[in-house]
Amino acid sequence: MLKWYVICLWVLSGLLAAEESLKTALPSLPQRIVSQTLATDEILLAICDPKRLIALSIFSDDPHYSNVVEQAKHIPHQVQDNVESILALHPDLIFVASYSRAETVSLLEAAQTPVVRLSRFESILDIEFNIQLIGQSIGEENRANQLIKKMKIDIQTIRDRIPTFSAPPRLISYSPGSYTAGAHTIFDDMVTVIKAINLAKEKGIQQHAKISDEQILAWQPDFIVTHAKIGDWKQTRRKLLENPAIAATRAAQENRIIFIDTRYFVSASQYVILGIEALAKEIYPQLQTKGP
Repeated sequence: MLKWYVICLWVLSGLLAAEESLKTALPSLPQRIVSQTLATDEILLAICDPKRLIALSIFSDDPHYSNVVEQAKHIPHQVQDNVESILALHPDLIFVASYSRAETVSLLEAAQTPVVRLSRFESILDIEFNIQLIGQSIGEENRANQLIKKMKIDIQTIRDRIPTFSAPPRLISYSPGSYTAGAHTIFDDMVTVIKAINLAKEKGIQQHAKISDEQILAWQPDFIVTHAKIGDWKQTRRKLLENPAIAATRAAQENRIIFIDTRYFVSASQYVILGIEALAKEIYPQLQTKGP
């Protein structure tokens, strides 16, 4: 019997290589699964029997970020970035991410603990890849494939309802600290799905980067997209408009600053669909009314 294994998949890993690693590394179905990230919390709760989950991340029951607050209440433990507390649960499989502390991952590996490390978070395709990888890791390939299939159907349904214009809407995302999302981000894929243009990508921004007031004024987006927890939208809008550059944009003057629930905006799981749907309805008000 295999005593221990580690599956470490980097951004450039191919799916075939991942499948081969998983097939040779898993001797049996894991029954004491620990998830250290919110994305894996949300995916696991969608495709795995909760009785096989012994711990989720500390964000799983945070209503500001988590889409699985109620489901998470039924999982016995939460884990922080603490090796001792994780190992004390005697896990037979642990999910971490590329942004997990390297020291933590190394110590878990040194303890001969099975680790699956996710590292792809730049697109909707990456989310699907991660769902498939998790499904293969826990022996739930069919449920993972069904979840991916539902995502694809939901995305196509949204796209089919969006009208086509000769000049697509031009958007930028704007997050605290003056950050925007350019190419190779999930937000950019969200914008593409709703048939709009991500100005940050068009202007050469890669991934998440800071933008200046001068850039905001020069670009003059049709819409500025930001996020906040429900109940904080008015307060967040006031803070945004305290920035003269944002206040001077046509988007602000024409009341086209869009707020997306933070749970959906930052999602790296299947719940990104709710973010796409919310964004589409804000950009195209006619979608607020359900079709026949």
